[in-house]
Amino acid sequence: MPMGFDGVPEGGSQGSDPFGLASIARNFRLDRDPNIPKLSLKLLRQMWELTVPFWTRPGAWVSYLVIALNIAYTLGSTVLSARIAKLVGDQLDALAKHDASAFYRVIVLAMIAQLGLSLVSVVCNLPFMIVMQRWRQWLTQRFVHEYLQGSNYYILNRDRAVDNPDERMAIDISQFVNYPIQVLFGLVQCVANLAVFGYVLWSFAWYLVPACALYYVVFSLITLIFSKPIMNLGYVQRRLDGDFRFSLVNVRVNAESVAFLRGEAVEKRELFHRLELLIDNFIKNSWWSSVMGVWFTFSNSLANLLPGLLIAPLVLRGTLTLSAFSQTQNAWNQLGSAFGFFGDQALSFAYGGALIARLHTMHEHMVGKARPQLGNGGQIRHIASEHLAVNNFTLCTPGGERVLVEDLAFDLEPGGRLLVTGPNGAGKSSLLRGVAGLWTRGSGELYLPPREKIMFLPQRPYMSLGTFREQVTYPDNQEAYDDDAVMKVLESVNLGHLEERSGGMNARLDWTHVLSPGEQQRIAFARALLRRSDFVILDEATSAIDVEGEQLLYKLLQEMGSTYLSVAHRVTLVPYHQTLLTLIGDGQWELTPINRSSAAAEESAESKQDGLLLTRKGLVFE
Repeated sequence: MPMGFDGVPEGGSQGSDPFGLASIARNFRLDRDPNIPKLSLKLLRQMWELTVPFWTRPGAWVSYLVIALNIAYTLGSTVLSARIAKLVGDQLDALAKHDASAFYRVIVLAMIAQLGLSLVSVVCNLPFMIVMQRWRQWLTQRFVHEYLQGSNYYILNRDRAVDNPDERMAIDISQFVNYPIQVLFGLVQCVANLAVFGYVLWSFAWYLVPACALYYVVFSLITLIFSKPIMNLGYVQRRLDGDFRFSLVNVRVNAESVAFLRGEAVEKRELFHRLELLIDNFIKNSWWSSVMGVWFTFSNSLANLLPGLLIAPLVLRGTLTLSAFSQTQNAWNQLGSAFGFFGDQALSFAYGGALIARLHTMHEHMVGKARPQLGNGGQIRHIASEHLAVNNFTLCTPGGERVLVEDLAFDLEPGGRLLVTGPNGAGKSSLLRGVAGLWTRGSGELYLPPREKIMFLPQRPYMSLGTFREQVTYPDNQEAYDDDAVMKVLESVNLGHLEERSGGMNARLDWTHVLSPGEQQRIAFARALLRRSDFVILDEATSAIDVEGEQLLYKLLQEMGSTYLSVAHRVTLVPYHQTLLTLIGDGQWELTPINRSSAAAEESAESKQDGLLLTRKGLVFE
C-alpha cells in the first residue's frame, strides 16, 4: 500500500464498501499461528515451572512469611468487610429509628475499622513489594545466566529461535512476577468470600446462593471465550513492539553508515512498515477489547439489578429489613466476585498468558526440551585436547542448506601457524565459527584446547560498555591485571597514547565510536598479549591496519609463542604462517605447506601495496 509522507497509507476506494463493513470485519479476523498460546492447563503448568524454583530455593522461608502475612490480611479484611457491611446496615436502622447516638456510634466504629484496615494494608504491602522485586531480580539473574551459558545468546540469535530475548528478560519478567501472586491472592480471596459471604447470603435466603453461582459461572465462561482473541493479539503485540524498538536501535547503532550512504529514506520506509504492523495489530486488539467492554458493561449492569430483583420480594413481604437488604446486596456482590473470579480476571489471564508463553518458550530454548533441536542435524564431536585439530571434519551452515568443507583434516601443533584463504563466499569465516565450536552442524571430530587458552580476534572487535581498562582486559576481570601490565601491552601495539587521550583508565565512553577500526583491532591484539593466549584465531583481524602495523602485531604473536590460525587476503601475511589452507568452494579444499623462499620474495615485492589480495597459483602467491 502506498505511504504518505507522514507514514499514513494512501489511496483505497470505498466505492465497493461505502459503510466500511469489510474493514471492520478485517479487524476481527485473526491470523492462525501455532506458536500463539492458548488458555489451557498447559499454560498453568508453564507458569508453575517458572514460579516454583524461586519459592523452593534455600532461604525462601522469609518470602513465605511475607506471603503468609498477606494471606492473613486478605482473610482478615474479608471478615472485617462483612462487619463493616453490617455497620452500614446498622446506620440505616438508626436513621429509620431516628436514633442519633446509635447512628454516630456506628459511624465512629466504621471509621475506626476502615482506618485500621488501611494501616494494616500499608504494613503488609511494603515487605510484599520488596519480595516481588527480589523475585524479579532472582528470575532475571537466572534467565541471564541461562542466556549467557553455552553460547545460548549466540545460538538463539543465529537461529532466530525466539524474538527479542532482551525485551523478554527486561520487561516481561518484571510484569510476570506479579501474575502468579495475583492469582494466588485472588483464589484466597475467593475462598474467603465463599465462606463468609456465602454464609451471610444463605442466612438471608438459601436460594440466592445457587442463583448467584449460576449467573457468575455463565458470565465467566462467556468472558473467557471473548478473552481468547485478546491473548493472541497481546502475544503478537509484544513481538511487534520489540521488532519496532529493535529497528529504532538499529538506526542509532549504525547512524554513521546510514548518514554516509544517505539511507534515511530506506530506513524511514522500514520503520513505517514495522509501525504500521504494530498499529494494525493494536487496532485489532482495541476492537476485541471494545467487544469485551460492551459485555462487561452489560453483565455488570445486570449484576447490579439482579440481586435487587431477587431480594426485593423478601423486603416487601417483611421477611427482611431495609438494612438487611443492603447487606444482602453486598453479600451477593462479594460472593459473585468469587464465583466470577475467572471471568473478572479474563483480561489479566489473557495478557498474563502471553507473558508466560514468551518466557517459557525462551527458557525451553535455552535449557529445556527445545535446546537440542537448535542447529540439529548431525553434531560435530568435540574432544578436549592440548592442540587444535580436525579429523574427517564436515561443516554445514546451521540450517543445513550448504556444505562448507567436507572431510577436512589438519593438526595445528603448538607453535603451528595456519593461513586460510579462498574466494569470497567460500566459507572462510564460517570455518572459524566451526573451529571455535559456534557452528556444530556437520560431522567428524574437532579437537579443542580449553576455552580459556583460546583468544578469538574478529574483524570487528567487541568493545564493552565498561572502562578503558576493561577494553584491554576483556573478557577477564579487570582486577586480574595492574595498570602497569595494561600500559605495557598498549605500548607494544603502539597505543600507549590512548590512555591519556581517553581520560584515564577509568574513563567510560562509547568506545565503538571513539576508537577507530584500526585502534579497535590493535586493542584486540593487546587483549591476546595481556592474556598470553596459547591459541589465537584471527578473522581478518588486521584489515584496518597498515602493513607495517600488521607485521608488528604478528611478530608479537610469534615472540609470545602462540599457535594461531588466520583468515586473510593480504599476501604480506604469508611469511608469518607455515601452512596454507585454500577453500575452493562446494566443500572442496587443499592444504599445502608454504614455500618460504617464494613467499619471502613475493612479500618483499608486494609489501608496499597495502591491501593486495592473496590467491593461489601453485606455491607462489600473486
